[in-house]
Amino acid sequence: MKTPIPTSRRTALMLAPALLLTLATGAAAQGFPTKPIKLVLPYSPGGIIDYVGRQIAQHYDAVARETGRREIELRGGGHPYLEAAGGAGTHFYFVHSYHAVPADPSLLVATAQHGPFAVTAAVARGNVFASQFHPEKSQAAGLAVLAAFLRS
Repeated sequence: MKTPIPTSRRTALMLAPALLLTLATGAAAQGFPTKPIKLVLPYSPGGIIDYVGRQIAQHYDAVARETGRREIELRGGGHPYLEAAGGAGTHFYFVHSYHAVPADPSLLVATAQHGPFAVTAAVARGNVFASQFHPEKSQAAGLAVLAAFLRS
């Protein structure tokens, strides 16, 4: 006959995956790490906590590989904000593992290569501009985009 798990331990086992997921999501939002990340779980190997921890680590590893600096390619004539930053070939910092696809392809002004795929880097209509990259993390090129936006 199995002995029931005490309530406090049962509660801890039920809440631990949610806590780990929350911590992993917060860590992913902070940008690419400069050193390897070590996930320490205070439970013995082979249990549910170990399994969930390994799943989270694999997910975070996949997300971390999709971040970083990418070279943009201008589409449809580009945009003045991107031209101010150096135009085609300029590198920007991407941190997300997804991209938006505009319903109107004429709005696409820049793409970035991610493996075999060209993903949306920026869309614009007139002086309305949206980027998938992070200008504030893209050093001089990102500051030039922001400065061009402020001048317009």
